[in-house]
Amino acid sequence: MKIRQLNPQRYQVLLTGEELRENSLTFEGIDCAGRETQDLLLSLMKQLVANGFQPTEKVFIEVYPTEDGGCVIFFSALDAPAQKRWKVLRHVSSPVIYAFDDVDVLIVGAVQLFQHCSHRILKSALYRVKNGWRLLIYPLDTLENVSLSLLDEYAPRCGEGILAEAYLSEHAQLLLKENAVDFLSACFG
Repeated sequence: MKIRQLNPQRYQVLLTGEELRENSLTFEGIDCAGRETQDLLLSLMKQLVANGFQPTEKVFIEVYPTEDGGCVIFFSALDAPAQKRWKVLRHVSSPVIYAFDDVDVLIVGAVQLFQHCSHRILKSALYRVKNGWRLLIYPLDTLENVSLSLLDEYAPRCGEGILAEAYLSEHAQLLLKENAVDFLSACFG
């Protein structure tokens, strides 16, 4: 038996036909479900670990025949799976509220939103407050946030979620209950 390190994560083991027969195996008889094969691979793994092989959670094993009836076995340590990064996504129907101080900016923002992202808005409403206007939208694009990015250019966000919407409906004057973006675009666009 010859053991050769190809790189820190990959080793090669060369077994002759006679060495296979000593383990009650032939190349054709190697089967990962067979007890003899499992015993051979486990003993080889112990020798590789003693030689410095440091496998991670999984080891990929490849077996190829040689001309003398033996085989070449490659042991490759597979990289540990990368840790998943969780991305926080907003719920599709989660409302977002924008604060507009100037009615002209509100109209331009609503027209631009309608022209570029009308298919990304579930519904919208317009409220009047003491110091300006509040545009409430329900965006459909939770991954790309194209509609929100577009409105971010015209006004700051002043609330998100159903609690912010409930507060707004109690403390502001409702001007347009539904399709506010569509209505502003139709009238001023």
